[in-house]
Amino acid sequence: MNPRHAAAPANHCLLAMAMLVGSAAAGAQTSPWYLGAAQTFAHDSNLYRVGDGQALPAGLARSDTVSTTSLLGGIDQPIGRQRIHGTASVSTHRYQHNDNLNNDGYALNLGLDWSTIERLSGSVNLGLDRSLARFNTFNGAGRVETRKNLLDNEQFDATVRLGLVTRLSAEATLGHRAASYSADEYRYREYRQDSASLGLRYRPGGVIDFGAALRDTEGRYPRFRQVAPGQYQPDRFTRQDLDLTTNWQPSGASRVAARLSSGRTRYDQDTQRDFSGLTGAATWFWQPGGKLRLRTDLSREIGQNSDFVDAGFFGTGFIDYSRTTNALRVRADHDLSAKVGLNASLTQARRTLVDTLALSNNAPVVRSGSDDTTTLALGGRWTPTRNTQLGCDFSHERRRTDSPLSTNMSASSVSCFGQIVLQ
Repeated sequence: MNPRHAAAPANHCLLAMAMLVGSAAAGAQTSPWYLGAAQTFAHDSNLYRVGDGQALPAGLARSDTVSTTSLLGGIDQPIGRQRIHGTASVSTHRYQHNDNLNNDGYALNLGLDWSTIERLSGSVNLGLDRSLARFNTFNGAGRVETRKNLLDNEQFDATVRLGLVTRLSAEATLGHRAASYSADEYRYREYRQDSASLGLRYRPGGVIDFGAALRDTEGRYPRFRQVAPGQYQPDRFTRQDLDLTTNWQPSGASRVAARLSSGRTRYDQDTQRDFSGLTGAATWFWQPGGKLRLRTDLSREIGQNSDFVDAGFFGTGFIDYSRTTNALRVRADHDLSAKVGLNASLTQARRTLVDTLALSNNAPVVRSGSDDTTTLALGGRWTPTRNTQLGCDFSHERRRTDSPLSTNMSASSVSCFGQIVLQ
């Protein structure tokens, strides 16, 4: 494993915990902070996400139980016109049968919301996390992934707005995304991308606003193709989009946020992933009663766009190298009482795939295909006291394809957790 993968978790998380504790001491009277611990036990029926009827190498178990122990911390502290907020966690994962997958992970999110006495405001957000990459997310039929592969994500976003209460305001953003892997077989999927946008937002009334922005993205796959031992040919891509957005609140119980983008993506080497057309996302929040909350998410994105992964359709650790993904998720949350809550969600995602695994030499072979994944999730939460929470979750995932680039697969998982926090 690369030494940077071994040292990063301790460095990031020690720094984060120090910042959270230090900031908490400065504002302990209003309890803007929390520290806590959590324990989770989960069982997965198809840990490696192998295809129906596929066998694993000797010594590996298809199903397994994993124990996850986590330390948590967070802060939300106003300072004059500004607000500092953040969360940090470190976790250790131990598998009952497949102990070759034992790993330590972390997550760090820090943010600053700021404003001036004039019409300037903005935000800065930083995110770092490490998790075990999910298995068999993009494989041809007959292929089985079993090697431990840690996925490191980093994300930075900055926004500046001019115009706070006026009908017309201007907004500029900068963004950075990066993903890297510990397993050599995945290095060709590592990427870096930077984006910038400039736009205007118009608010004709208190219940709706409209926005338009031009966005430019440039990215790079540093190890796209190996041309000689230790030598790699990179692949670069550019993307230009026109983003049209709106936020609409037709009533106190309903809210809609939507983005429609018209754009073009071009690659220097992997040209079969070139894309021109419409992408976007829409979210509808609806609370028909005091105890029931409904949320519907619709998304269409190209593969390396981390906005799709952040939406949570597949959870953390998902490697998305598809050409495009169309996804729909419906979620319902219901409070049985002040201390007991239930949730349920159904997700349908369709990916269009291209064969980039065949591009590891100088004789590329282009294949294409698609797959469909349906995920059903159920969960319950019990909060016996203000600082403790217990819960269980169940999910079933089913994938079907008629392409040699993917496999038919199904998996079920159940997990239960307990968490305690101190403020």
